[in-house]
Amino acid sequence: TAGGERIGIEEVGEMDRETFVSTFGSLFNGATWPLERAWEARPFADAPALRAAIEDAVLTAERIEQDELVRAYPDMATLITADEEQAETISQDVGSFALENLTDEDLEAVRDLSARYEEKFGMPFVAFLGRTDSFAKIIADGVRRLDHSPAHERRVALTEVAEIAGDRFGIMVADANPVGSAWIRKFESLQ
Repeated sequence: TAGGERIGIEEVGEMDRETFVSTFGSLFNGATWPLERAWEARPFADAPALRAAIEDAVLTAERIEQDELVRAYPDMATLITADEEQAETISQDVGSFALENLTDEDLEAVRDLSARYEEKFGMPFVAFLGRTDSFAKIIADGVRRLDHSPAHERRVALTEVAEIAGDRFGIMVADANPVGSAWIRKFESLQ
C-alpha cells in the first residue's frame, strides 16, 4: 500500500469490487479485467487463495485478452534503458541490482534482442527480473526464447507477466508467502 503496510486477507474480504480493483490495479500495469474476474471468486480463505484466483483469471482468459495483457508491459530494452524518471512511470518493480553501469555495447545488445523478439513474436520481450539476475542471464534467456515457436513463447511471456504480478502481490499482501511470513514473524518475535 502507499503507506508501506501490507494488506491483510480480512481487509480484502471487506472490499467492494471497485476498491478491490483499485487496490490491486498495479499488479498488471493497469489492466483491470483479471482483478474484476478474481473478485468474483470471493470469499478468499487466505492469501494463496487470492493469488490463485488472480492467476486463474489470467490463465483462463480469452487469447486476445492475454495478448493485450502482455503488450501492456514495456519491452526489456525500454525497461533497461529508461532513466530514473521514465522508470518510475513504466515500472514500480525493484528488478535486478546487476543492471547498473551497463556499457553502450550492452545497451545495443538488449535493444537488438528486443527488436528481434518483437519482430518474431509481435509482442514485447517481457521478463521477470529477480534481484540477482545478471545482464548476461537476461540476454541469454532472451536469445534462448527466440528459438521458441510463437505458441510456446506466448505461454512463456504470459508466465513472465504472472511472475511479475506475483512478485508485486507478495509485496502488497500479508501472508502472500506463508512460509516466508512465518520466518519473518519468528525473527520479529526475537526482538
